[in-house]
Amino acid sequence: LVDRVAGGAAVFRSARTVFRFVAIALVIAAITATLATAVGMFTGSAWTGYGSVWMTWWLGNVAGLAVGTPLVLIASATPISMPTWRDALRILEGIALFVVLIAVGVIVFGGELPWNLQTYPLDVLAIPVLLWAAFRFSMREVAFAAAVLAGIAVWGTLQGFGPFSRPDRTESIIMLEAFVAVMGFTATALGAVVAEHRHAVASLEQLETTDPLTGLSNYRRLI
Repeated sequence: LVDRVAGGAAVFRSARTVFRFVAIALVIAAITATLATAVGMFTGSAWTGYGSVWMTWWLGNVAGLAVGTPLVLIASATPISMPTWRDALRILEGIALFVVLIAVGVIVFGGELPWNLQTYPLDVLAIPVLLWAAFRFSMREVAFAAAVLAGIAVWGTLQGFGPFSRPDRTESIIMLEAFVAVMGFTATALGAVVAEHRHAVASLEQLETTDPLTGLSNYRRLI
């Protein structure tokens, strides 16, 4: 479906195809969740709690697609080039980004705050870090940042820490899956928008400084 409708491996290079991918993910997740829940309920001989079980399956599928698919497709479709000394500042900024991301994740989901604040709703602190990744780096770094954040959120919630920790474990898992799905899709869509803007700016600069017929540099490039 991604190959036919949403651009294949280049699905995350455009906001338009990203939203098509989101629609595909929601539908496919609903179909598989319905089948899995029906099989589970049938073999268990009990149909009580069908709605909560279906929601858990559906959001789990959506969260996996939101985080896992961009990570795999972007990593496989984007060639990795060896960094040079000119990339030193960018590498340092990337290291700083992921140090801050891990620190925020541990603070929000790792139980490092005082006891009365360990379940405080501080998940919004992750949004500025994802914005940093989207505006300053490529889609590969955005997808990796979303995956790291998702991993920390899952680990912390299962340990009983973070804003999604509830006495009801099913409620905690549903809230966690919704957070991971929303953060994954938001980061990917925003990264695609920024990438499109960069490409448009580069194209305008190319048109401004070169002759459209021959491709040679023009007077503006000389100046």
